Amino acid sequence: MRCWLAWRGRTYCPHGSFVYALRLKPGDDLRQQLTAFVAAPYLEAGAVLTCVGSLTLRLANQENATHYHLAQKALASPCSRWFVAGGECAMPSLPQDSPAAQVFRRQVLSPAKLRLFMLRKLPMAWLAGLRLRALTPEAATVTIRYKYLTQNPFRSIYFACLAMAAELASGIQAMMQVQSGGPVSMLVVGLTAEFSKKAVGTIAFTCPDGAVIAQAVAESRATGEGRTVVCTSTGRDEAGDVVAVFKITWSFRAKK
Repeated sequence: MRCWLAWRGRTYCPHGSFVYALRLKPGDDLRQQLTAFVAAPYLEAGAVLTCVGSLTLRLANQENATHYHLAQKALASPCSRWFVAGGECAMPSLPQDSPAAQVFRRQVLSPAKLRLFMLRKLPMAWLAGLRLRALTPEAATVTIRYKYLTQNPFRSIYFACLAMAAELASGIQAMMQVQSGGPVSMLVVGLTAEFSKKAVGTIAFTCPDGAVIAQAVAESRATGEGRTVVCTSTGRDEAGDVVAVFKITWSFRAKK
């Protein structure tokens, strides 16, 4: 059974609607699988759009199960970690765009200034040719190109170079959010990755977690305690296919 789910954030949706495909294996419990799927921190609210495949239902007080065939059946059911899981969770509000953040954004969006910054602070990123293609208070996109310095023996981009681009897509947002207010220390404390396709050509990593980063920084400043955020950077090739998905765990703590 394959379910197509479209998600749209209530208060924070930098890219409009997102569509995800969830494939269930024979014997999987539909509700359990949907509940686990929507527990991801970057999903906010959504609905099941359509299902294709078959579904076995066992009604109450009946011994025999009924097998249904689903063919492009449209559904209009809410499906999110608020509705399905039944829990309560505060959604991140749209991050404030401070004057200091605006100045920082103008500087790093200048190709010449960004290259000088990487040459001084991130020389490996400079050598790999990372480029910042977009930066807003809500999201960032970083690209990396297949070339001699980024290659592996298999004629694709070395995974460590992909990790640099994925990390920068989240890290540049974290740097922007700590520009104003009291000093905040930031550090990567965890990283996981999934690779689904050979990385060739130009790969663009987008991280849409500016709101949760801003919220974590604000909470750390308000409480003096540390906060952690799991940022998701999705890399797509020039055809739009997903090449890799990185989850980077950032730790933020306001300095005294």
